[in-house]
Amino acid sequence: MRTGWEGDMGEAVASILVLDDDPEVRERVVRELAALGFEAIATLDATEALALLKARRVDVAVVEFDLPGTRGVEFIQALKERDPGLEVIITTRTASAESAAACIKSGAFDYVEKPVSAAKLWGLIDRALERRIFYDVTALTSTNVELLTVQDDAQLIASMLEVFAQLLPGASHGLLITGKDPLQPRIELAPGSVPVSHWALGILNQLTREGGGAARFGSIGSRQARTHGVLGLPSEFEEAGITAALAYPLVLNGVDLGVLFTLRTGDVPPFALSEFQKGRVYSDRIAPVLHNAKLYQCLLQAQLELQASETRMRQMFAGSNLAILILDRHLIIQEVNPATEQIFKYEARSLINQSLMTLFEPRQFEVILGMVEGAVDPGGVEMVLKRGHGDDLHAHVQVLGFDEPEGRAYFAFFRDLTEQRRMETELRHAQKLEAVGRLAAGIAHEINTPVQFVADSLYFLKEAFADLERLQAVHEEAVRALTELLGDHPVLADCRQATEEADLEYLREELPRAFERAQDGLDRVASIVKAMKEFARPDRKEMVASDLNRGILSTIGVAQNEVKYVADVETQLGDLPPVVCHIGDLNQVFLNLLVNAAHAIEDTGKRGTIRIATERLGDEVMVAVSDTGSGIPEAYRDKIFEPFFTSKELGRGTGQGLAIARNIVVDKHGGSLTFETEQDRGTTFFIRLPVERKGAEKLEVTP
Repeated sequence: MRTGWEGDMGEAVASILVLDDDPEVRERVVRELAALGFEAIATLDATEALALLKARRVDVAVVEFDLPGTRGVEFIQALKERDPGLEVIITTRTASAESAAACIKSGAFDYVEKPVSAAKLWGLIDRALERRIFYDVTALTSTNVELLTVQDDAQLIASMLEVFAQLLPGASHGLLITGKDPLQPRIELAPGSVPVSHWALGILNQLTREGGGAARFGSIGSRQARTHGVLGLPSEFEEAGITAALAYPLVLNGVDLGVLFTLRTGDVPPFALSEFQKGRVYSDRIAPVLHNAKLYQCLLQAQLELQASETRMRQMFAGSNLAILILDRHLIIQEVNPATEQIFKYEARSLINQSLMTLFEPRQFEVILGMVEGAVDPGGVEMVLKRGHGDDLHAHVQVLGFDEPEGRAYFAFFRDLTEQRRMETELRHAQKLEAVGRLAAGIAHEINTPVQFVADSLYFLKEAFADLERLQAVHEEAVRALTELLGDHPVLADCRQATEEADLEYLREELPRAFERAQDGLDRVASIVKAMKEFARPDRKEMVASDLNRGILSTIGVAQNEVKYVADVETQLGDLPPVVCHIGDLNQVFLNLLVNAAHAIEDTGKRGTIRIATERLGDEVMVAVSDTGSGIPEAYRDKIFEPFFTSKELGRGTGQGLAIARNIVVDKHGGSLTFETEQDRGTTFFIRLPVERKGAEKLEVTP
């Protein structure tokens, strides 16, 4: 008869205490237990048995229930008090259900009736020893529960190996964690472990995994060792001085956690089967703990990554220059970022819990609903909305949905395109002006040549007329002299008649005046051509010192056709220093103000006056453009510098003139553009510019 607990190479695997008043039974049991490799201790004295338990370890007790001098149930309790892990098997000749229940309730492992067959008794002892090992492991892990419940992965492994070393004494205790190369695993050793070569442990790792389960390594010289599945020691172990090893793969739910191992070196007893079983029970208990710790570390890492991601998202949300609104499934605003206040000119708290509809016109909101429902391009659309103070907001709008535990929610993104659209309009306007300027310069050049030709011809005609007038005087004197000598000669009569028919007196009087009028007209054409050439001169990229008064005069010349029919232009130009500027841009400002002044006067139905004055004010110069128009209505005064705003009828104004003027004066030149107006009295615009700009070129005055 054999059990799974027979010793290897003569070592005792467990101690069994036998208490029976029948000497024959007692001796037979002791003899057979010893044959199986157990340490059998026999006694029939209860007091001696209790003293023995106090002095040494006993794994299983086989106790006669009707032992003289004992009360069965009370004796069982006394045994369990001495050693709570002791497994007690009760034998009796007077079995009853009541006594059996009382024994089991008192802590007995099992209750059997005599006579007991050897096979049944060894089976009971076998199972009792398994439970004893389970109890030992459980007691040890329970004692160290604080060590084995730490959440840190590395700390848990260290604690786990510390308890493992307490359970199974050995030279080294560790955990092999396999990487890509099974022969080069990562090794975690318990404190105090004897170092072992990585190569030898790699072989241990490989052999254990190839075996598919827990493995016990030792000498295979005995029949018992071969019978109980002891694997032979590889040569690498012997070279490393290893005499015995236990290895337990830790696998849970298909997750490979590593190989738990312990080694013995030198002249020490090999690992008994009971020790092997203890290690198996311990590995089974520790695998879920290690697995949970790894899961916790993964969860903790995921939480940290989630927190980091949320922090990044919050930073992006707060720092974005897009207006971002978070909406619930009903499109009610739940949260807005700081850029929303800046773009929409609303306080954030006034938007919270409001419908997204409040930011749109009804037809616009229909488009947004289409975007939410997937009927509109999710890439977004461009719309003209209203800011909190009523200004137009050109914005690209996009609504994106995402899922939350409470249901569907949405992000609404608004990108402010107002400045971009204004700059695009200015660019188109500037390109048109540049094209007009090139055309004007070309026309001026083309006109200049024939005008010069006509001027030269006119000069020639004036000189020729003077010569003819002198010749005519000599001719008339000759006719008078010949008449005195020859009398009324037919030829002389024809000369006098031709002179009278030519009306020379009239020609002498009117031709010089005609020449003067023609010269005046040519001078005016030349002046206009010169003004066009100066106004159309391309601006330099850098600012240069320029003569503002000259720029104003050339602009007046260009605008003459717009102005002359409705107003007289008066100038009072002071002594100005050269001003560092883009003179071409400022000429455009002067032209816009002149044209606006002419339109304001024209609307009155009466001829008026436009006055332009310049003066120096310390480090600045001021240009004032006044008109005698009807003034700016109060309702328009806060809007006149806004892009696209105009009070003129369709086709007469673009709404860009003053917006462009303000951009040139304020943004490009660091000056100011203000106005004073009085209803039915007129308006004056004031341009103030710094004389010098930092970083501008120190050049001579632009001619």
